[in-house]
Amino acid sequence: MAAVPLSVADQPVDPETADFDPSRIPSGVGEALGKYLEQLPDQQQSRTRALLTPERMTEFLPTSGYPSAAVAAPNPR
Repeated sequence: MAAVPLSVADQPVDPETADFDPSRIPSGVGEALGKYLEQLPDQQQSRTRALLTPERMTEFLPTSGYPSAAVAAPNPR
């Protein structure tokens, strides 16, 4: 997830430069997913978000060999 936005960025992320901003590199899965979704066109972003619901993941996981119980309940915001 983090590699896609970083790979298409206009400028490479180089930690050796003086203007390096560590916040450009996601520190967790949620942040990486959020940054990935933000760079998608609006329509594709909406479709992708619709597929990432716990209900959809519960349907998808068994087809990939994971138990549907592996889906955590969403955190209320």
